[in-house]
Amino acid sequence: MNRLNHDPRRLLRRRLIAGLSQVAAAQQAGCTKSNLSKLEHGAYGASPELLAAFAALYGCDLADLIPARRKKLLERFAQEADPSGNLPGTERDIRALRLLAEYLQNGEPETDEAQEPAQEPEAA
Repeated sequence: MNRLNHDPRRLLRRRLIAGLSQVAAAQQAGCTKSNLSKLEHGAYGASPELLAAFAALYGCDLADLIPARRKKLLERFAQEADPSGNLPGTERDIRALRLLAEYLQNGEPETDEAQEPAQEPEAA
């Protein structure tokens, strides 16, 4: 199953807010108009690098282009991708998105409840 890295509606909304045509946005982000159209319609997922290019172009965070239900997972993977806190933001976000995509590809649940194992009750 193809799991999208991004939210097509959010990608489209950010382009419209930026006042860019598909042609202009695609050229500036480094893809074709056809590819951008497919991304905005959810036909396939974007690479972390391409999403980072769109985020920079649209003046938003990478997290603004992914489904809301995955933001907490992305935050978790951002900490895992850069435990020292020394990476530039875009590089950290790209690494985090790769970890998130790998996590989802392995069939892990997407809900926040599945992020952490249930804790054993303490003995009285």
